Amino acid sequence: MLTLVCQEVMAPNEGSKPLFGVTIDHDFPNPDESFKEVMELLLDNYYTTQLRDKDLYWAAIQGMLRHVSPPEHPELAAIWTPGQYEQILNSLKGVATSIGIKSSFNSTEGSLTVTEVTQGSPSDGRLKPLYRILRIDGKILKGLSVKYPTRCT
Repeated sequence: MLTLVCQEVMAPNEGSKPLFGVTIDHDFPNPDESFKEVMELLLDNYYTTQLRDKDLYWAAIQGMLRHVSPPEHPELAAIWTPGQYEQILNSLKGVATSIGIKSSFNSTEGSLTVTEVTQGSPSDGRLKPLYRILRIDGKILKGLSVKYPTRCT
């Protein structure tokens, strides 16, 4: 399932223009066929065989949303995975699933340093401030970066 988030935060503004023009001024008689042809050419001739049709559909959706997004509000044209949508929706509702710590991440060392433990949380009595976490589910943190939900850019 794919979730597109389009929210109206203000009344439509005729003075606000999309980042790119959204209309074409030339003949384009078979857009569906052209799209399918380009997709097939990419799948058959791309420099890696790891490209899949769903990757191209995802890129096309991102491109469409970004193309029509007003430059002053690119966040309005976001595409989120169902997990990202659920996480954001829950945060707006005040629902959170957490181990109950605040931490800082050092990507160079690949560690999380516990800065605070919430009383009554799953970490209470198990972790203490200044503890360093080097692995999560057996995965080394070194070399990872903090990731945020994807936006069309």
